[in-house]
Order: sequence, then structure tokens, then C-alpha cells
Amino acid sequence: MASAFDGATCSNNKDDNLVTYEEALSRIRRVAAPNHVRNATAVNQSSLAESTKNDSSWKTWDESETFTSPLLRAVGLISAQTLVAPHATPEYDTSAMDGFAVCSASTVHATEEHPLTFRVVDSIAAGDSFKCKLSSNTECHEAERVCVEIMTGAVFPENRLPQLDGVVKIEDVVMTEDYFDGGQVVSRCIRVSQPVKARQHRRPAGSDFQKGDLLIQQGDQVQPCHVAALASLGLHELCVYGSHKLRHLNLLNTEGKLDVAVLSTGSEVLSHSPPMRQPYAMDPEKHIIPDSNGPYLVSTLRQKYPNLAVRYVGVAIDKEEALLNILTDVLRSGCETVITSGGVSRGRYDLIRYVVETLMGGKVIFHGVKIRPGAPLLFATFDDDSKKGIDLTGRRVAFFGVPGNPVAAAAALQFFVVPYLEARLSTIAQTTNACYQLRRVINGPPRAANNMTMKEALRRKPKNTTVFWLSRRSASDSETVEITEDQASYKLSGLLEADSWVLVPATQTEIFRGDMLACCPL
Repeated sequence: MASAFDGATCSNNKDDNLVTYEEALSRIRRVAAPNHVRNATAVNQSSLAESTKNDSSWKTWDESETFTSPLLRAVGLISAQTLVAPHATPEYDTSAMDGFAVCSASTVHATEEHPLTFRVVDSIAAGDSFKCKLSSNTECHEAERVCVEIMTGAVFPENRLPQLDGVVKIEDVVMTEDYFDGGQVVSRCIRVSQPVKARQHRRPAGSDFQKGDLLIQQGDQVQPCHVAALASLGLHELCVYGSHKLRHLNLLNTEGKLDVAVLSTGSEVLSHSPPMRQPYAMDPEKHIIPDSNGPYLVSTLRQKYPNLAVRYVGVAIDKEEALLNILTDVLRSGCETVITSGGVSRGRYDLIRYVVETLMGGKVIFHGVKIRPGAPLLFATFDDDSKKGIDLTGRRVAFFGVPGNPVAAAAALQFFVVPYLEARLSTIAQTTNACYQLRRVINGPPRAANNMTMKEALRRKPKNTTVFWLSRRSASDSETVEITEDQASYKLSGLLEADSWVLVPATQTEIFRGDMLACCPL
């Protein structure tokens, strides 16, 4: 297995191999072509789910009866309790990127012509405790030109190397292995060619939920965003009013073979329920976080497609054997679609593509899309031609590897997985635009007149990149939408504040009040 250090450099032209949003959708639809459709006479499950979601009769309940529902079965029910965050999240400062933690003050003179060299002294994976390899008497100035390889979600090494205050992305460095002893690498270095800002790509502790933040209120109808928020804080069940019990369970009757399997990945992630296979014991010293992506993906799919069987498989740690064993079991179980979250970026422990393509013989259709959030999205297929000893009995299995950040995972589900499932089930016409509605943006400054200086835009986005932003639809005006303020892809709180997405095309770089954007439900 290649590591992040195999090869002397990491290309800065990271967009060269990315496909456009439109091309990615085209490839997805070709895989879901009619000759692969299992049930072309399926009901319009999206319409069923939406009508159920908006049914006003669900807003009445008998307060004399309540029952405790498993969280993964709670969507659509009415909460009988108000819950707030018991503690702040994240609990520690963590990295927002795969890269290297450096001392920002030591990079101020870094340029393309005169890059600065930093010695890599350790590596921190998400969930790991930092075990510094420097001697205890290392002076501060000696440590200023060292760095620590750090993965997305990993805790900053504040206790031993507090001066390492920012992160340079792995794509933005040149990596070298210059010192050998009998063929063994004894020192690794990176070259940094631009200054790193203080706290760059660093997620502050408590920047998502604060202790006491409202998660769900008594009387709220449970949505997938509630499930994700509650799951992220370790909750597995919710007290709900009982008048919806029978109706809810009937809607979620998914007897029959497995259709969709959802698997979360990450050695730091605690499974929401026992996984299909757990060959490795959890390290008690790790900074563990409860799984929220799996519960969100499962809940959303069950809400959108009540007649589809959706199974939560659990969590696989970031080891090739664990991923291979669980994914092999999933494929043999009869599923037609597999969704994993995490492990698809560029870090040392991002193993999904290697396992899917090299160890299992999957065919990668694309890996990387010119979108935000969710650029590392992976789409692949398995069939009997994979020739890796997995008998699929003539099935073609679609595989989606979505990013680990929750908003990115939610966007990948809505804009890539849902179009695939709808094409497979023939639930709507050839385009997913049927669920979009053009809405006028009502927050931010308006566009300036031709003879005036251009006003500051509400938001700007990279050129040639399709962007999905969280938004709120107006309750009083069906033609307007408000783009929410915080779009950080790691924050579950952003999902709680939104009820919809707006899609900003690749050709548009600025958004002003009054602009018309395609909008769809969250």
C-alpha cells in the first residue's frame, strides 16, 4: 500500500483529474441505465416520502402515550422531549485537512523560489493521542522547523508542541525522504512554499455545538438532521409520541433482500450499533467520536424511499483487512448499492479506493468532482467480471464513497446518490431537476447598477466549481430562499439550521440578493 510519502512530490494541479458535476451525473446515469433497472414499475417513492413528510395529520398526537424509538427509526415521528447538547463539540481543536501541522511564524518567509524545509517528527491520525518523538528537553526554537503529519479530524499536538498552530494541506507541499540508513528512511521532510496563517485549517474546540444548544424540541417532527445531531452526541434512542408508532413502522416495512448498505469508516468513529464484523478491538486511548454520518444517510434514505430496504452496517476502522472483510460481506449479502463515508481523500489512512479498486476489483467510474463540499467523492461499480472471488450472481453493485465531513456527505447523498437511485427505480423523468425550484435569494446586498461600484457579494465561490449551499426556504413566500451564514462542512449545526440546498452553477462566481438559484429540499 502506497503511503503519502511515496513519490517525491505532490502535484499542485489537483483539479486535473476531477470531473465536472454534469459529467459525474452523466456517468452515474449511464451506470443506472434501463437495462440494469430491477423494478421499473416502482412507485414514486420520493413523492410518497415528501407527502408523508408534509402530511399535517402527523402534527397531532396523543400526549397520553409515548414510546422509546431507536434513533434510526425515529424520522417522521414527533419528539416527546426537548434535548440540548450535553457538551461542546468538537471537544478539542482538530485539523480540518489532511496535511502537516506547522508553526505559522516560521513560514512567513516561504516563497516558491525559496521554500522552507520542515522535518516531520510524527504522524497523528484522527482519534489518536499525540505521542511526540522529540526529547523532553527540546527547546522551542529547535521545534519551530519541525512539523507533524496530521489527518482530518486529528487533535492538535498542543500539549507538547503548542507552537504548531496551523495546517498546510498535503497538496501544497513537496515531500522528501532524504536520509537513509541501510535503505531505511530515518528522516522525512516537507518543503513549504507559501506562508501559513495562524490557525489555518484548524477547527476550534466548541465551534460546532456549544453546551446547552438546542438539538430538538418537544413537538418537533424528527428529521434526518435531528438524527445526525443526536447521534453525534452518543444518543441511540428518542422518546416519541405513540400515536404514530404503527403508521411509522408500516411505512418502514422493508422485508426482503438488502438493497442499500451504509457503512461509516474511521478508527476514531464509534459505531451507532454493532457492525457486521468487528475484527479489531477499539483502542481505549483514542479520541473517539460517535458516528453521525451513518445515521444521517440511513435516515434520509428511509425518509425519501420508504419502500426501499436500507441497512446500517456499522463502522470499519482504517485498516485494509477490516475494510476488505466488511465490504466483502456487504457485497455477498445481496445489496445493490453500497455507500461508505470517509476514507476517500488524500491522507495516509484514506484507503477506500485502494481496497475497492485493487483488493476487490471494483471499477472506478470517477474519483473527484469539481464541487464544494464533497470534492473527493468516489463512484465505482462491482460486477461478476471483477474476478476477485466475490460471486454477485449477475448483479451490478454501485459503490459511492462519500467524504467524511457531514455536510459534504449530505451533499453527496442529495446530488449524486439520490439521482442514481431515482434512475434505478424509474421514479421520475430522466432528470433530477424535477425536484428543483428556482428561488430568489433574499439576504445579502443587491447587485450594483451598471454605473455604480460593484458591491460586496453575499458569497463568492471558486471559478469552474459547482457549489451546494445550505439554505432556508421562506415560510411565507414560496419563491424566496435565504442562504445560511455558516457553511463549514464539518458542522452538524449547519444542517439543523437549514431545510434546503441551493445549487450554484460552475459558471457563477458571486451571489447577490435577488439572484435566482435552483433550490431543493434538504
